[in-house]
Amino acid sequence: MALTWMKPAEEPADSYIAVYRCRFTLTSPAELPFRYSADEHAQLFLDGERLQEGPERGAPERWYDQAGVLRAEAGEHVLTARVLSLGFHKWAYGQMSVRHGFRFEESSGLLQNWDCQIERGCTFEPGFPDWGNFPRVHLTKEHNHEILKGKGGEWKPVSFFEDTRPLFPPDLPRMKYEKVLPDSFENGIYYFKNYLCAWANYRFSGKGTVKIRWTETPYLTEEFDSLYLKGEKGKRDGSFLVGNFDTFEIDGELRWFDYWWRSGHYVQIITEGEIRCEAEFYRTGYPYPEIKASSKLEEMALETLYNCSHEVFTDCPYYEQLMYISDS
Repeated sequence: MALTWMKPAEEPADSYIAVYRCRFTLTSPAELPFRYSADEHAQLFLDGERLQEGPERGAPERWYDQAGVLRAEAGEHVLTARVLSLGFHKWAYGQMSVRHGFRFEESSGLLQNWDCQIERGCTFEPGFPDWGNFPRVHLTKEHNHEILKGKGGEWKPVSFFEDTRPLFPPDLPRMKYEKVLPDSFENGIYYFKNYLCAWANYRFSGKGTVKIRWTETPYLTEEFDSLYLKGEKGKRDGSFLVGNFDTFEIDGELRWFDYWWRSGHYVQIITEGEIRCEAEFYRTGYPYPEIKASSKLEEMALETLYNCSHEVFTDCPYYEQLMYISDS
């Protein structure tokens, strides 16, 4: 059975992020159940604050939808959905796609009227050395910094289409989303003693440029084999970090939510100009029940299990988020 999805009326030819907007008014506090799906992936925001993300990863033969509940007080509100469309050349190796689209349904009739805006001033380049993961982002000053609040820029009506892929309810529980604090912050580098897989969001203000990169380890020299992805590692006592940056050109204020989670021990932030930066990190992963380790070996095994268990098992959460047959 074909289902109705929405897309931008004018789709860019290259990789892009589309933000869908629904404005609504409540006369009294309400809880509105809803279901949604997206290709490739969506993050939902209510009045600019993160609501949830999904659906879980699937395949064209078994695509998923996701349930949620919108809770809001009386007044005017904006629900936005930020939907990735990175395409065959820049999407992550672990992410499948049929075609860009967003589907949303709820029964109250309040969340029916949608429009859309492409995130302008937003370009992508492949990650390095995490060759199979999601690409880096470069935001210019032309980017609409209030797009997730449903403000600014030019909003256009959506276009509808019929999609015949079957939608299945989630097989998995929601992944964790737990705030975590760094163990240290020095010389522009956040350090996490325990390996971390996390969603990050940042607040920038001022005028200048911000560059951010995640790394697993520092290296003893700047030499790095780009084919075999190897450098000379120390025991976390190296001085050189390797990897491409996310880059943000700031002129005013910007709150940036990463569009996918990242991993490692180190988050390096380099600023140029008069820039103020604040960061928050939220651990993600499969919500295992708490297990108390009885030995150092078991502690290491559990840390590996936690960081490699997401919507799929991963051989490496940093490089490509895939699970190979031999590793299984």
